[in-house]
Amino acid sequence: MATNDRNAEMMLFADHTESSELYNGSSLTFGSGGAPDNFAGWMMTWNYTNIRSATNANGTTPVSSVQREAVQALGRPWNRMAPTINAVENTFADKTNDSRYDGTFTTVYRGNWPKGGVAAQTLYNANNLPVNPGDPILTFLNAEPTTAITYPTGAGASNIGAGVLPGRADYVVSPRGISRIVYPGLWKLGPYRTDNGTGLGQPNAGSTRPFNIAKFSELYFVAAEAAVKGATPKAGQGARELINVIRARAGKWRFDNNGNVARCRITARLWLPPRRLLSTSTIFWQNVRASTMGKVTAGMIWCVPKNGMS
Repeated sequence: MATNDRNAEMMLFADHTESSELYNGSSLTFGSGGAPDNFAGWMMTWNYTNIRSATNANGTTPVSSVQREAVQALGRPWNRMAPTINAVENTFADKTNDSRYDGTFTTVYRGNWPKGGVAAQTLYNANNLPVNPGDPILTFLNAEPTTAITYPTGAGASNIGAGVLPGRADYVVSPRGISRIVYPGLWKLGPYRTDNGTGLGQPNAGSTRPFNIAKFSELYFVAAEAAVKGATPKAGQGARELINVIRARAGKWRFDNNGNVARCRITARLWLPPRRLLSTSTIFWQNVRASTMGKVTAGMIWCVPKNGMS
C-alpha cells in the first residue's frame, strides 16, 4: 500500500517525491518513459480506458467509464507486460487466505467518469444494468465461475471483449479469459499522489513513490534459498520456517481491494500446508513467485554460497 512506503523494512530505495521535480528527477506532470523517471508501474498496466459503458439504457452512446487517473489502482497504461494465466491460477492459487494476490493486482475497475467531465450520474453497463460512480465496471474473477460466462464475438459492448454473467452489472473476465491485451493491472506499483483534488490528477507523470531496491524480507528468501540448495541452517530456521514467516504475514488482512471493504482477519494459521503435501523446494519457489510478482528490485534472488548462509 502506497501510504506504507518508506517504512522500516526498506533497506535501500531510490527516493522520488511529488513536492519537487528537482528531487524527483523527472516531470511531475508528464513522464517520458525514460531515465530518471520511475515508470516501472506502467509496464504491466493495460489500456483500461478502452472500457465502455452506455449513457442510455438501450446500450447506445458509449463513453469511457474508467478514465486514466493518478490513483494506485489505475495510473498510466503502457501495455508492455502481462501476467500469465498460470500465475493467476497457480502461483496465487489460494486467493481467500493469502492476501498477496489482492495486494499485487487491480482486479476490479470502478467507474470514475465524472472526474473526466462525463456529466451523466448513471451509466448502463453489463446486461444494460445501471452503474454509478465507484461501482465495479469490470471484474477479473478469482476463478472460473460455475455459470458459464457469455463472451462476445469481437470487442462487444464493453469494447474490450469482456463477458457477462446473469444479473451482474459489471463485465467479467475469468482467469482463462485473460489475454495479452486485457489482464489484471499492477496495483502493487500503482501511482500515489495527494494533489489530485476532485479530478483525475496527473496520471501521465512518473511515479512519485520510492523505487525499492532491497527489503529486509528478501533476506528470508536468500536464507531459504541457501537452505534449499544444501546449506545447513540453524535449528528452527530451515527453508520452511523462514518462508512461513513471509506466508504468515500474507495471511494478515486489513483491507480487501477487490471488495473495497475493510477485512480485519488473520488466516495464516489456516493455510500453512502440512509438510507432507509439498516439497520444501516447491514451497520455496511458489512463495518467491507470489511475493515478487510485479516487483522491481536490484536482484531478487541473490547468489549465496552452497555450504553456508550469508
